[in-house]
Amino acid sequence: VFALLPSAKTLVITSAFLGIALGIHDYYYIYVLYLICNGNVKSNLRKIAEYISELGASTFTVVILIFLYLSIDKKLGIRIMLVFSVGGLLNQTLKNAFAVNRPWVKNPQLVSTPKGYEGATGYSFPSGHSQTAVASYGNFAYYVGRKRKLLFWTSIIIMFLIPISRLILGVHTPQDVLAGAAIGFAAAIAGLKIVEWTEKHPD
Repeated sequence: VFALLPSAKTLVITSAFLGIALGIHDYYYIYVLYLICNGNVKSNLRKIAEYISELGASTFTVVILIFLYLSIDKKLGIRIMLVFSVGGLLNQTLKNAFAVNRPWVKNPQLVSTPKGYEGATGYSFPSGHSQTAVASYGNFAYYVGRKRKLLFWTSIIIMFLIPISRLILGVHTPQDVLAGAAIGFAAAIAGLKIVEWTEKHPD
């Protein structure tokens, strides 16, 4: 059982991210988001953010995972699906436990876009899109490695852009996305260890 747990290094990095996230004062960033969402960022940039955000949505991720499993690599598909499923359950559990409202609840003047509202149901902390981005795209980047530079860097860029897109849309605070990324990182490492353990112990 202990072999399946993330390493000490992983736990330290995750704890550091969570510590930073939990230490950020929400209301300062609510003000920053208010400025962003009320004209300081052009509407076409927010349109781009909507498309990028969709790359971390559950429906899109499931479609990609099915394609990955059927057409590219079954083992990788199973690994990422495992991380995605367990991570999704953990994310909803934490959201209900912390019960942090969306930014526009804290500041009614803060507005998102129609698609932003559509993809931002329930509570805000931690960010599910950010968690999916790190867990899924990070796992894929690790798998392809630097030998396939185009796929590797594309995955890494998407992994960073999804959390940023959630901030631009005003549906999360940095606290939310940092915590989501930290949990996604831990989930990715745990998923990798589980797959490695099952391969070494097929019985």
